[in-house]
Amino acid sequence: MMSNRYVTTPSKSAPQYSFPILSPDEIFQCLGELQIPFSEDYLRKPSAESVRALFEQFLELLMGSSKEELSQPVFGAVDVISYPELHEDSIPFLAFHRRMQKLMTACGVPDFCMNDYAKPDYQRLRRLLSAVINLAKFREERLIRFQDLNNSSEALLERKHALAKTNASLKAEIDLYNKKVEAERPQSEALEKKTSNLASELQELHEKQSKLQSDIRKLKAEVSELGEKAASLRVKVLHKEQEVGRYESMVVSSPERVRKEIEDQQEQLEYDREQIVSMERRTRELQNRVSGLQVCETDVHMGITVMEECEREMDRSKFQLQLVRDRKQAISVAESELRRLENQESYLKRQVQSSEERVSRIQKQISDRELEVQATYEKLQNDRTVAERERAAVESRIAQNEKLVSQTSDKKAKLGAEFEAELESSTEAYRKLEDQVVKYHRQLFTHMQEARV
Repeated sequence: MMSNRYVTTPSKSAPQYSFPILSPDEIFQCLGELQIPFSEDYLRKPSAESVRALFEQFLELLMGSSKEELSQPVFGAVDVISYPELHEDSIPFLAFHRRMQKLMTACGVPDFCMNDYAKPDYQRLRRLLSAVINLAKFREERLIRFQDLNNSSEALLERKHALAKTNASLKAEIDLYNKKVEAERPQSEALEKKTSNLASELQELHEKQSKLQSDIRKLKAEVSELGEKAASLRVKVLHKEQEVGRYESMVVSSPERVRKEIEDQQEQLEYDREQIVSMERRTRELQNRVSGLQVCETDVHMGITVMEECEREMDRSKFQLQLVRDRKQAISVAESELRRLENQESYLKRQVQSSEERVSRIQKQISDRELEVQATYEKLQNDRTVAERERAAVESRIAQNEKLVSQTSDKKAKLGAEFEAELESSTEAYRKLEDQVVKYHRQLFTHMQEARV
């Protein structure tokens, strides 16, 4: 990954960005990281072809404009332009230049021109590459941040939808519980009232049970004590009867005294019998009372069982109410989490909106630059139209001149023929004159020889 050494210093009037001028080694390293092939010869001795190929790769990497897209003609413009076949190369070239101007303006090089790739030089190319690499570093860091924000936003949205779905389900369940509670409220209130009454009765029954159990224990102790006394009295009666029998069988020397003793023993026996009957009657009464208390205790146990069932029912009702409260608390926690996620989503949306606003500002700056370039392009088109008109006039004049040249050529050919004929005639006359001169010289030479002789 490229090192984050980009520098941006926007001004108030127009976007101006300062960037570090990189050394050749840094340029080669960064271009290698961008997977753009570039050699030192291309930088030291740049050519128009190598620089344009490099810029086309920058356009594809940073603006998504491939070479094929740049080569596509603008069919709307082709239909308007006269002689479109004359502009097959100029229209893609102009599209490439406009994209490069847009890119270099965003990089902080507003003075980019055609000479930068038509007639490149080392220092200028180094500055342009430093600007583009600085933008690529800036774009890479912001793109990573944007992707992180986008992924976080998507994860938060998914979590928000899941929590909203859970919240809706819990709310529906709570509504169902509330409706059920409302429907069962009269019955619940009646049960609570009945339970309260039964609790009071149960408390009274518990107190009665405690008192009855205490009475039963006392009565059982008393019955046991009376039983022991009755058994002791039965033993005494038996002993007395045996003693009376023994006394009756004895020979009495003093009948009065013996009779007196026997009467006393019989009175004591009668008293003991009455005591035994009284004790047995008391025992039966106590046993009946114990039986009644046991029946009462059974009823109390049944009441306690009913009360315990009511308590269990109340516990179940309390559990349901606690469950409802827990669900409400869970909904409250989920709503708090949902609000937190909504706040975080709002923060992320503000971050994204801020990034979008920055992108919008950059796009507006690019749009303004495009308008300027479009105005320049229209001016060039107007100049080209004027030039084409002038060219048409020149072509017309050329045609006239060519016609005049043709006529002149014909006249020249005719004059040449006449000149050739006249030259030939003159040559013939010259040859004849030459023959006459030679002949004359020969005659003169002959006469001179003869004169010497």
